Amino acid sequence: MEKAAYNILIIEDNATIREVLKMGLELEGFSVSEAGDGAEALAALEQSPRPNLILLDLLMPKMNGTEFVERIKKDPSNPNAKIPIVVISAVANSAREKPLQVQEVLPKPLDFNELFGVVRRFCPAP
Repeated sequence: MEKAAYNILIIEDNATIREVLKMGLELEGFSVSEAGDGAEALAALEQSPRPNLILLDLLMPKMNGTEFVERIKKDPSNPNAKIPIVVISAVANSAREKPLQVQEVLPKPLDFNELFGVVRRFCPAP
């Protein structure tokens, strides 16, 4: 089997949503890793390979999405600070008003055509 060209990290506390996202992205040819909250995601970022894109929920236990973004973006010299982040959240409208350092905000429920379009902007087909 051919290795996927791009790696995507899904950070989502709802296991069902995480699995649906993973399956859809893998069908599109992406390699996917998962984390159930921001703390797990920080640990995942220490693993190899580094993701090319992060899909991030905001409302999660332990460490929410806003805290996660603040943690990885606080040191611009950290390679993880340069990974594009797309927020996927039921509170997407309020996220758009916050000064989060993210590239895109998509509302739940997700429109998968819109999601794949956004993902392809950051991870274009080879």
